[in-house]
Amino acid sequence: MPVTKKMNGLPAPAAAAQDLPRARAARGVLVRQALAMAAMAVLAALTGFAWLAVPAALGTLALAAGAVVLELRSRRDADVMLHSAPFTGEGRDPETSAVLARRAAALTAPRHLRALAASVRAHAHSGRHILVPQPPAARLLSSHVESADRIAAALDRRPADVRAVVELEWLLSDPRPSEDRLRRVERLLAAS
Repeated sequence: MPVTKKMNGLPAPAAAAQDLPRARAARGVLVRQALAMAAMAVLAALTGFAWLAVPAALGTLALAAGAVVLELRSRRDADVMLHSAPFTGEGRDPETSAVLARRAAALTAPRHLRALAASVRAHAHSGRHILVPQPPAARLLSSHVESADRIAAALDRRPADVRAVVELEWLLSDPRPSEDRLRRVERLLAAS
């Protein structure tokens, strides 16, 4: 996901800064509602009102799915804000700063970095299969094996810059990954 303008005309970091607290608050509401619906479903089942328990359980699933979608949206917004952090001001509320700190810690955790390194290596060194098409990132990494090996080695040996990890995740999930992004990830990891 490149750092471009969103539909509201704001630059992506500013739009993400506005969207992150709203998404977190809405997620909290959905989680509370899902817990209340789950309690209602259990109570209805225990008291013999099965006709009420089933719709309540389905409502719980729908609310939980909405909470997951909002969590993914919050992570995306946090990634955009972390990626642009060197270029934007620090005027954030404490809750947003805490969310960003937790996301940065999750992105740079040794376990996550090892998993990313393994994924990069697997994509770079996977053979072509006739029946199973390669993901777009695998095609790019397999054509730039040296870069992929340097990226994986950098992820294995030391803590990485959060921006490099965000760029690498965007590269791996992009339907049309670019060589520019691959070079940018390599530069950011070499500089950290």
